[in-house]
Amino acid sequence: MKADPEDQTALYDLGYMQASRDDYAGALATADRLFKLSPETGAGLFIRAAVLRAQNKIPETIAVLEDLVKRDPEHGVAHKSLGRLYLDTDRPALAEKEVAAALALKADDAEALLLRADIRAAQGDFKAALADDEKAVSLSPDFDGFNNRGLHRSALGDHKAALADFRKAAELDPQSSGAWYEMGQERAHWAIRRPPPRPRIRRFACPPTIPPPGGCARRSMPTPATGPRPPRPMSGPATFSTPPSPGARRATRPAR
Repeated sequence: MKADPEDQTALYDLGYMQASRDDYAGALATADRLFKLSPETGAGLFIRAAVLRAQNKIPETIAVLEDLVKRDPEHGVAHKSLGRLYLDTDRPALAEKEVAAALALKADDAEALLLRADIRAAQGDFKAALADDEKAVSLSPDFDGFNNRGLHRSALGDHKAALADFRKAAELDPQSSGAWYEMGQERAHWAIRRPPPRPRIRRFACPPTIPPPGGCARRSMPTPATGPRPPRPMSGPATFSTPPSPGARRATRPAR
């Protein structure tokens, strides 16, 4: 900064570095310097908005961003940031307008598509939200895309696919507690709501060819679990070394 105090790129980097170190007073002073040097670019206003957002001053942040997009309508990041704040403050119609402006500047903006998916989900249109998620994941298969798609798949009841998305998100960002939490929720839900196993199909005793003219015998094939019991053994000796005599044969018959 000592070499060229009017270097806007250096001032912009300085302001962000100060904000990341929680030096909000220094970052705001840098933002003011930037704004005086180039009020039409919006760089100073964007740093000011970032500082106010870090301080959780939402109305002030929205006011700064609204001023910024008026001065610089082609500032796509500002449109997306303003749209997110509109959504967070329950103004989805205004949020959708800002996302449309961002997508008009860059149609393949995955971040803007994910934001539009969140807006549509807030309006209850989860199918449209999932369609935007699919586009975003195809453009940028990152943590945000898989995590967002998992949330909206879960809302639609597709818990198995949601679990796969959260698992992928956790692989991409192992430090994300949110992805691990959602994955645990989906595992629990899938275990509770898992459909019961399908019953065995009872097949008719017909060969796998054209059935005879009389049709198949309406007799179920025996299975290990439900097959017919073996016949009860007859009374008398289990085996014979020689053929029994007729008298012995009559003696071994069960009484009627």
